[in-house]
Amino acid sequence: MWLRRAAALVLCAALCLAATGCQPDSPYDKNFRLPLSSEPKQLDPQMCADDASRTVVMALFEGLTRLDAAGTPVAGAAKAWEISDDGLTYTFTLGDSRWSDGTPVTAADFVYGIRRAADPTTRSPLAHLTKGIVNAAAIIKGEKTPDTLGVTALDDGRLEIRLTAPDTQLLYNLSFPPFMPCREDFFVGTGARYGMEAEYVLSNGAFALSTWSHNESVLLVRSEHYPRRAEIYPARVRLVINAQGSIPDLLANGTLDAGELTADEVFKAQEMGAQVVSLCDTVEYLWFNTTLPALGNATVRGALRDGVEWDGLLRLLDSAGYAQAEGFIPTDAVLSGNTAYRTPQNAVTFVCGGEDAAARLDAGLAKAGLSAMPTLTVLCEDTANAIERAQHIIQSWQKHLGLYFHLEPLSASALRRRVTAGDYQIALWACSPPGSTAMQALSMFGSQSAANAAGFADAAFDNALQKTPATDRDAVTALEQQLIAACPAVPIAFVQSYYGVAAGVSGVVIHSFDGGVFGVRYNFFQAQKVEE
Repeated sequence: MWLRRAAALVLCAALCLAATGCQPDSPYDKNFRLPLSSEPKQLDPQMCADDASRTVVMALFEGLTRLDAAGTPVAGAAKAWEISDDGLTYTFTLGDSRWSDGTPVTAADFVYGIRRAADPTTRSPLAHLTKGIVNAAAIIKGEKTPDTLGVTALDDGRLEIRLTAPDTQLLYNLSFPPFMPCREDFFVGTGARYGMEAEYVLSNGAFALSTWSHNESVLLVRSEHYPRRAEIYPARVRLVINAQGSIPDLLANGTLDAGELTADEVFKAQEMGAQVVSLCDTVEYLWFNTTLPALGNATVRGALRDGVEWDGLLRLLDSAGYAQAEGFIPTDAVLSGNTAYRTPQNAVTFVCGGEDAAARLDAGLAKAGLSAMPTLTVLCEDTANAIERAQHIIQSWQKHLGLYFHLEPLSASALRRRVTAGDYQIALWACSPPGSTAMQALSMFGSQSAANAAGFADAAFDNALQKTPATDRDAVTALEQQLIAACPAVPIAFVQSYYGVAAGVSGVVIHSFDGGVFGVRYNFFQAQKVEE
């Protein structure tokens, strides 16, 4: 590739510029402008499921715990906690957490917030995250009332959470929105407008909401009441919604301090003084809808994979600036911590199977009770490069397998909507795993996974998924090989993404995998700026 990744195989990429020499002013207490992918739907922690809302909510609110730079849960609004010997009861002691109006956050505020998340009348898309708490499953089903939830305020400063079974992920989960506090009197006083406008938001996090100009920007100011205020460097952060224009130009003229670059913009951004980092956390797959009779057989799917002329496809990938996929698990995925999964030894390459692929296709179709493959439609994004790759695949199948398929290019949003809804037959579509670990990449294909766009259901794979040690590279490689043999999708390319940070800016952290374990793409809590 013509641009090397700035930092290989890490959970996130920290974009830093060391200031040299004596500076006329402090790099702290500056104002920053960062991109927001879309208009937030609402700033209600118990309801925020979209990326934009979550980005803002994670800056405005703080749970009982928060995540440090390594993604480890540490003290947040709670300054300490005790865990019972059986692992079923957690008792939290609150620190000096305060609402943005200066009043103390109490244990009752956390109880009310978590009950709201589980209450079926809230219709929270995050309710399932509470299921490990006593009575939560029954409350979500409407079989019990929210006041029976296993979350209790022992007094103003102490909170107890009771679980149905030990959960090593609880402290991590408590840093996320559904477990954040909600003050009942303020919520009721908003008259069902909670989180919909700036005046209907009361928060306890590092930032307070100053103004929300819908479809334009969200302005955050460092909270005067946050107990770790000294650890928050920016004075103000404006999140710009759908910033228009060339990102290198926006970085250079101060419209943005960070932003995602296209591959074509990288050199321009560097020439204009921006810092650039590359992430490799996305895989372009050739997806098969395995719920269809013609694609429900692994032998058929494997024959389609091996019927592709891979040499020609790899040349197209190279011309588009993509790297050949080396398996289902992208380059930036880790076993744990910063231990990379991908090595030359577990990299996978595919070759064209020719006549053997044709014979296996016939055998697979016969096993599925079909005399011939029906004419199917391949979806792809309506860009020149994607269409060219999809056409090459279809032409390969025509040449080697005698198959004639249709091609239907779609906009990026329509393609995503169709594939994630299972409304397709075959699709060329890129996506990121739901987390940064190798096992999370493979778990996408578990039968119960919401990310399983292939509709793949295989009891042997599900069983192996549950038993594979996540930190054992050999075991994870064996599981990946099992998935390659089942072939619910074909990994085509590892897609790199590029981000730029304006000259003079440091401390902006960009997390891979759409935020990965941190839940948000950008961390700007310790952003600094040296202005010329």
